[in-house]
Amino acid sequence: MRFTILTICFMSLISLPVVAGTYIDSFGDGNMDEWKIGGIGGNWEIIDGELILKSTNSSGTFGFTLGEQTWKNYILEVKMRITEMQHFAGFGLSAGLLLRYNRAANGAYNAGLGLNPQTGAKQAEIIVGRNNIYIHIEPGQFDWTLDKWYNLKVVAQDSQFKLYIDGNLVVDFVDALYATGEPGVAVTSTVTAHFDDFVITEDDIPDVVTSVYSRSKAAITWGQMKN
Repeated sequence: MRFTILTICFMSLISLPVVAGTYIDSFGDGNMDEWKIGGIGGNWEIIDGELILKSTNSSGTFGFTLGEQTWKNYILEVKMRITEMQHFAGFGLSAGLLLRYNRAANGAYNAGLGLNPQTGAKQAEIIVGRNNIYIHIEPGQFDWTLDKWYNLKVVAQDSQFKLYIDGNLVVDFVDALYATGEPGVAVTSTVTAHFDDFVITEDDIPDVVTSVYSRSKAAITWGQMKN
């Protein structure tokens, strides 16, 4: 995996200190060069320093990962707001952080905000998925609002996963299906969400800061992944 450390010297960018083993991407450079696109059916674009993901498949996951299959214990953080999510009975709808994406098994954990598959009630959740279907959903009580920014944080430590929303623990889940895998961001089942200020802390990664965005200058990039 190639990482690039950028020297930030333009007025549209600002420097940001990092601690050991921290990768930061605020999407201000308008590209996803260090990331790997994945899933079935989706569009993406970067507008005003926000990564926008839209799933166009009613039963699939779409998003980006980075890093290595061997990564295990890490902390992920991101700012996110959901702009579109419609309940489909029986489907696990979600937007948020992707943990331990296993390419061989085509499975991962999705930690974020979603809807109860049966009732459509809003909730926080950690989803165990494989081959674009959910195996298990661990819910947490959280009545989120469309188009509102939330701070998501997930701590993955061995078989334990803790999801925090705005600093509050909402889901504490234990599962051992996926021991290692790539982190990322993702949406499912026709969901649209905006992401900003992605941070991963992990012992095995180098310290990297991609461009940190200044709202005074817009960068727009777009892409598409077909079914």
